[in-house]
Amino acid sequence: MKYLFYLLAFISFSAAAQFSKEEMEMTEIIKVNGAYISPKLFLDTNQLKDLKQVNSTSWRKLWSDIEDSSKNIMQMYDIRLKFESKKEAQKFHKKYVGINSEFGPKIANSNVKFTGALSPMVFGSSANYEKMMGAYGYKTICFLFVVDTYFVKIYINCKNEIKPESYQNLVDSAIKKIRSVKN
Repeated sequence: MKYLFYLLAFISFSAAAQFSKEEMEMTEIIKVNGAYISPKLFLDTNQLKDLKQVNSTSWRKLWSDIEDSSKNIMQMYDIRLKFESKKEAQKFHKKYVGINSEFGPKIANSNVKFTGALSPMVFGSSANYEKMMGAYGYKTICFLFVVDTYFVKIYINCKNEIKPESYQNLVDSAIKKIRSVKN
């Protein structure tokens, strides 16, 4: 039994050692700020007609194109974290922008409008993603922003070229849902 304890401790330590300090901090923040978020605050089948929700937690919804019916979206992560204030949400957004953007390059001249959102940012595919999936023509696009006291991340795995404005309806819907629901 003593050896089993040491083995489990070693495995836990080894797994934890693979995460950066920032990733460990984020894990703790998610435990608190993602504890319960109303499902009404997330995108749903009204906005994601060709996708099916395949995984769900209180703070993250994963949608996938299981039947290959979407013209462009293969997978989409819809993430919300609730903070005590707008200031705290923006502080989190600024501090963890690298991790939250999956270390993709910022797309500076996006025509996406973020009406009602603070600190909007749009990112493309990271170098690592390009190495792994670029040969298949896959790309990513990541929208990060704050609405009221919520941090929002919409991360999309695409089949085709990235055009941020193609996803304007998802950004608009995410902002409207948060603004319309008192949580």
